[in-house]
Amino acid sequence: VRYTFDALQILMQKPVVQVKSAEATIAKVERSFIEDSFDEHSSKELTNIDFLRNLHHFSEHEKDNINDETVELLEPYLRFDTSELKHWGPWEHRVCDQEIAAKASGAARGLCGLVNHLVNYQGAAKTVRPLL
Repeated sequence: VRYTFDALQILMQKPVVQVKSAEATIAKVERSFIEDSFDEHSSKELTNIDFLRNLHHFSEHEKDNINDETVELLEPYLRFDTSELKHWGPWEHRVCDQEIAAKASGAARGLCGLVNHLVNYQGAAKTVRPLL
């Protein structure tokens, strides 16, 4: 869940902590990964009474601002390949995996899904936009 909020911070071009290695646990499996920004940045977003309104506004009106660089920054959170030769992540699943997030809460599942859908939207829009 903490990394889902990092992904939201990155998508919305909000601050995250400087990249450094830290131990992280997902689905009761501890691995070395990127230190999350939850305590320093994301938790403050959650206390904002307009958090959901801002998220909705972003997904409706600002999603076209997501660029290739932003998607590249999200790759460690979203990349997964079933082939061991192509998969370089520390877990045997995506870091932002909806089914794992669902174990924490339905809201976490929804936020994780939003991140994935917005990244997929950016890829589709990049292909379709030049044709319009």
